[in-house]
Amino acid sequence: MEGVLAVLSILLASALGAETPAAQPAAASTPAACPSPRQLGAALNALVPGLASAAPAATPLPLAGNLRLDVARASEGDLRVDLLDAHGEVVLHRALPAPPRGHAPDCPALAETIALIVDRYLHDVGYEAPPLPLPPRAPTPASPPAVATAPAESAGIQAQAPMNAR
Repeated sequence: MEGVLAVLSILLASALGAETPAAQPAAASTPAACPSPRQLGAALNALVPGLASAAPAATPLPLAGNLRLDVARASEGDLRVDLLDAHGEVVLHRALPAPPRGHAPDCPALAETIALIVDRYLHDVGYEAPPLPLPPRAPTPASPPAVATAPAESAGIQAQAPMNAR
């Protein structure tokens, strides 16, 4: 019952032009972290291996090259995507529209879309991904025991002199 009253009070406040509290119905129906940092990291690394850390926990995501990716949902449901440089300057800004009413967002598709946008930007500015670390070396197999070889003469084989050595 409290949830219904909260929604009604927000609707009434917005109809009267008053500022609405931080919790809005649109935000309640949309997951706060859609796409999640893990989904973003996986999508980015699928296009540019090694760009994002292996298991990002929160945004802004630290990226290779001292870049950071910030993804936030605006109050009207749109997704704001900002790529920041090492100085915190926005070098790329995009706004992705909210899904139509009644449709839940497709979080993996949003992550892939953001990754494509970032990949295109990096390609346009000539970014080259850092080299991936080499895989660990496999242990070298133990060398077989050395077999002593006897000289040819002791094995019953006589060395022959060249024919034209007379």
